[in-house]
Amino acid sequence: MKFSALARVATAAGVFATLAFVPAFAADKTRDDVVGIVKRAVVYLQANGPDKSYAEFSNPKGSFVDGELYMSVYDLKGDCLAHGADASKVGKDLSGAKDADGKLYVQERVTLAATQASFWQTYKATDPVTKAPVERDAYCERSAGVLVCSGINKH
Repeated sequence: MKFSALARVATAAGVFATLAFVPAFAADKTRDDVVGIVKRAVVYLQANGPDKSYAEFSNPKGSFVDGELYMSVYDLKGDCLAHGADASKVGKDLSGAKDADGKLYVQERVTLAATQASFWQTYKATDPVTKAPVERDAYCERSAGVLVCSGINKH
């Protein structure tokens, strides 16, 4: 895991200082991690059915949320069925959702899913931790009539 310096803490005598470290936010996540979590989610969905799966995918403390990695699931019209970073999106038609550049990113996913069983897509998202816009690469797989996606921020 990568670490970043947070502060120097001097001793009372001032003879030496030590560095305090905190983990860098999800800096160790890769595109392989994204593919892995999506494939794991597809298997989970097939084994547990939609009700249990969507609840687990939408649980911010669940087994399908890991830093910047979280699941989003859409039907093939653009309705959000699960979302690990923003539960307020669940149950809504997001086919008209635009990213920071005005791209209809959910509509594009639905269009891509019509001809491809899996694909990568680049769009702008809101970082779930910093709330700042960030370019993100999403990997999606079509399975059992839904689109299962996760992504990674471009570092």
